[in-house]
Amino acid sequence: MGRDQVFAGNGSDEVLAFAFLAFCEKGAAFADITYGFYPVFAQLFGIDGVILTALILSFPANEIFLPLILMGYLQSAALTEVGLTELHSLLLSQGWTVWTALAVMALCLFHWPCSTTLLTIRKETGSLRWYALSALLPTAISLEWPIGEGVNEIKSIVNEEHSLIMTRELTIDEGIAEMEERAAEYIK
Repeated sequence: MGRDQVFAGNGSDEVLAFAFLAFCEKGAAFADITYGFYPVFAQLFGIDGVILTALILSFPANEIFLPLILMGYLQSAALTEVGLTELHSLLLSQGWTVWTALAVMALCLFHWPCSTTLLTIRKETGSLRWYALSALLPTAISLEWPIGEGVNEIKSIVNEEHSLIMTRELTIDEGIAEMEERAAEYIK
């Protein structure tokens, strides 16, 4: 290895930040990131570091994604049974909002296939291109969804109408009707 192939930096977060700036138009990319960078990177997508860690660790088997989130929040090495009331309290105590729940829903629906599925795709197609596309396309969709322009507009509409309903300036029915009207205008 030559000197021109080595990059030294003050900690891995700095090196990652430089790499993002150098190789990514908007300054961020999904990468193997360090523990200090998890929360910062995760906030770009409306989630926290525990959720991002669970996403990465669930690569071998997607069905462990939500249990890993619970284990992270409970700081437990094993999954314990949690009732709906306890789950609600736990998620609220971790700062979850409706938007966090929707971002997690998008990750559950669209994140990459499990490692076995990807290996099968690689084996059956014999193509690294299909393998990479099978992993990156759904992940890009799930990570773009929470920060996309349309979602931000919907957040704005719902938050404004919710504020009017909570301050009793609108009834619930009036608020819902106005949200539907504004959403229809946005879609046009």
